[in-house]
Amino acid sequence: MSSLHVTLSILAKSATRFRPLPQQTDEGLTLASDALDYMLKHREELDPRHPTLKIGMQALKQILTDPESVLRVSELSEYLAGVEKRMSDGKQ
Repeated sequence: MSSLHVTLSILAKSATRFRPLPQQTDEGLTLASDALDYMLKHREELDPRHPTLKIGMQALKQILTDPESVLRVSELSEYLAGVEKRMSDGKQ
């Protein structure tokens, strides 16, 4: 799971700071898509309160802009929001 957090940190930096070359853009899209695939497959293991996960989700929204990816990111985002709500409801 720590490699996922490293990947999400890299994606967040790439999405906000750098102006990648075309080859780097392709590599970034592949990395972002692979990270999203992993996160969807292992969604039950994710803690939506983790700061890196929140930052990474924002990066995925910025990087993955094709319609299919937007739907997949939205699906994961909604799932994580539901988990976070249940977690906060359970603490009260």
